[in-house]
Amino acid sequence: MILTLLTIYMMLANKPLLLGHDMLVHYARIEGLKNAIEDGRFPWYINYNGLDGYGYFIKAFYCDLLLVPFAVIAIFTDNVTAYECMIFIITLLCGISTYLVIKRIYNSSVAAILGALLYTFCCYRLLDLFIRAAIGESFAFIFLPIVLLGAYEIIRGDYKKWYILTIGYSLLIFSHLISSALTFITLIIFFVIYYKCLIREPKRITYLFIAALVTLIITAYYLFPMIEQMMSNTFYYEVKGSIPDNMNSVAVRITPIIEGMIQGVTSHLQTFHVKIGLLLTASICTRVFVSGKSKLVRSADILVIVGLFYVFMSSTIFPWAIFPFNKLSFMQFPWRLYQFSSLFFAIAGGFYLSEATKTNKRKLIVLIGFIIGTCIVVNSEGKNFTYQIAEIHGNNTLREIDETKRSNYSGLEYMPIKVPSSSYIYDRGNRISTKSEEANITDYKKEKGITSFSINTNKKDILELPLIYYKGYSAILNGREITVEQSQNGLIEIPVEQSGEVIVYYKGTLIQKISFYITIISILALCIYIFSQRRKKSHLKYKYDDTTV
Repeated sequence: MILTLLTIYMMLANKPLLLGHDMLVHYARIEGLKNAIEDGRFPWYINYNGLDGYGYFIKAFYCDLLLVPFAVIAIFTDNVTAYECMIFIITLLCGISTYLVIKRIYNSSVAAILGALLYTFCCYRLLDLFIRAAIGESFAFIFLPIVLLGAYEIIRGDYKKWYILTIGYSLLIFSHLISSALTFITLIIFFVIYYKCLIREPKRITYLFIAALVTLIITAYYLFPMIEQMMSNTFYYEVKGSIPDNMNSVAVRITPIIEGMIQGVTSHLQTFHVKIGLLLTASICTRVFVSGKSKLVRSADILVIVGLFYVFMSSTIFPWAIFPFNKLSFMQFPWRLYQFSSLFFAIAGGFYLSEATKTNKRKLIVLIGFIIGTCIVVNSEGKNFTYQIAEIHGNNTLREIDETKRSNYSGLEYMPIKVPSSSYIYDRGNRISTKSEEANITDYKKEKGITSFSINTNKKDILELPLIYYKGYSAILNGREITVEQSQNGLIEIPVEQSGEVIVYYKGTLIQKISFYITIISILALCIYIFSQRRKKSHLKYKYDDTTV
């Protein structure tokens, strides 16, 4: 109930929904997926409305699986409503997953409630949701706690529950690849810290590798087609742009970092400021009121230390230029590590507070105080959101933006490098060009991802279509499949030897289709395994209880 009410308040505090940095990208992803489901082309499709109808294959690089429920919502409502529902639902899921994980590890409902509120409504997550509109990373917030629980089970808990790590990490990969890579590094850190537990029971290492292998198989739907596309072409993200040459240039100075540790409860109306926030800082500071050195206290302390180290890594004084840190530029911004720091501080802070408040009356006071504090943070960050986005896009809301603009993408990192520029597409227009310039094109039309036309020619010719080339396109001339190649402009090029009817559409590749079925079968197999293990455990428990009676 508390989580639901606070989520509703968060949505109201950020109304109307202005255009966050990447909002149109993810809006267009939902729209493309919705169209594919309606047209019966899912799971092999290209967003045919993207880039002025030239088509954009962002699905190959940005997994669409977790967007399916929201695309279905869009079918029965509209795209903007589906986007708003997505923000609401993933916020609820983030709070629920965090609560369950903390409850399992620390066996404290108070710690779980406080930790869930601290993490779900932390400043960095609100920044991700509304200002950056980084939906992939926002999804990752849900699954990071599950990955942490899976690691806990393998390190110190019931290692036969290795599948928790597999489920969490698979969903994390389906959400956001950069977060997945950073999580891998984070897990290595924790496995090194707790190496004695692994060495003492080598079976734990075995189950860790089992979890990793099954994760790889389950995520085949996304990983293998992505690798296939990466190997088939060169894209803009590889040579231009999204990865900084110098990480220090995008790191945070020490002064803003320190200021960000105590901000978040008042509106500062700054253009862009990544921060931890006062609530998280105050919660970990309650460590001074916790006595004793139990395993749980030590585990919380380790989380705080790793979290502080990640905050330090986000700064300009961190040695990003030296090996191996210079190999981490794929994260684009060092302050992405705030996602992990926020989780670690929230878990530790919730635990410290539950330990520092012994009586139920004090626990209730602390809970009420944090609910009020959360409302203040949500309200102040909502004002910051409105101010910062208005500075960039004005006061236009997602509903007010022209529908054609909603279907286009910023960045265009996944456009083939042969395409001269995004402006080239708009300047070229929606036309078919011929090498001989003698062929006659008639009945040309594009409908729901299918390009068709008639050609009248007396000799061999080569046609360049207004479609961006991606591996998986198919072309048919008079019922016979013909070759599809990439033109010197990064567009689809097909040879024609006779007059007739031509149809071009995205068919998909063999790897895409095989990977899809591998993922479906492996998910079903894992579900059967989990069900059988739980049934077996329940049966043994019943048998043991019956014997003891």
